Amino acid sequence: CSDGSVGSDNTHVECAVCLCKFEEGVEIRQLPCCHLFHRSCLDKWLDHQQITCPMCRSCLISEEAA
Repeated sequence: CSDGSVGSDNTHVECAVCLCKFEEGVEIRQLPCCHLFHRSCLDKWLDHQQITCPMCRSCLISEEAA
């Protein structure tokens, strides 16, 4: 992961779910794989029983928790 600042190196400038740019003041979530999403977009993704990152499909639940 980078230093966590959105857009600092032009990598995390938009949400991969809705394809809108991250705006200041909007809640974002960073997954363990370091991908960033709008909180509301990720919540909708997870509401559809998805337990993977929308970008890289890495599992969001550890083997121990499953």
